[in-house]
Amino acid sequence: QTGGAASAAGAASAFERYYRAQKILPDDEWPAMLRALRRPLPTCLRITHGPRSGQLLDRLKSLHASVGVRAERLRWAEDSLQLEAERKVLKKQHADLQAVLQQHLDTGDVTRQEAV
Repeated sequence: QTGGAASAAGAASAFERYYRAQKILPDDEWPAMLRALRRPLPTCLRITHGPRSGQLLDRLKSLHASVGVRAERLRWAEDSLQLEAERKVLKKQHADLQAVLQQHLDTGDVTRQEAV
């Protein structure tokens, strides 16, 4: 490994050494924990509250459904959607949808939201 990859691998092993030393998990649970930490975060959107936010939320949900991407409201955030697709997948496989989404991001009608 060279450059950034070696640095990332060193940081990952330092992370694991540090947290293993804290004894926050039994040793046999570490592989599952590390797999969970490496999973990409879901793509989430928050609709800026306004007179048409409900219509926009429904439109975005319907657009995503039309290309086979499930979009569900987050229970704890009324005007939000969690998409069952990673950001990279949306950009590469659903360019038209990404263009509509980008338009709303640019106008401030929609913001990206992490649901963690």
